[in-house]
Amino acid sequence: MYRFPTDIGIQFALRVWIVFILVFWLVRFRAELAILLGALAGVMAGILMTYWKAQKLPDAPPPAERPDHPLFRVSDRIAKRLRRSTEKNNLEQQSIRKPRRRRLGKAPNWKR
Repeated sequence: MYRFPTDIGIQFALRVWIVFILVFWLVRFRAELAILLGALAGVMAGILMTYWKAQKLPDAPPPAERPDHPLFRVSDRIAKRLRRSTEKNNLEQQSIRKPRRRRLGKAPNWKR
């Protein structure tokens, strides 16, 4: 996680905007274009400054383990039992196939 200082980025963006408006005005750009390009430069500079000055926050501590309460132990046992039974049912359904009919004393290629 990072903490972003918002006021630093906004102040810097406004300064860059004014400087770019003046530079574009001195180069003889139209006023509307100078304002638009200055605003674009100011926004980009503000974003860059905000990310540059961001401070990394310390990592969160790992989540605490569940307390050793009898209710939790019972629910864990029930969950394990259900998992085992569903796995067993899935294996049984996969292994069940229709038995092939074979006629005794006849060749496998025999036709009616």
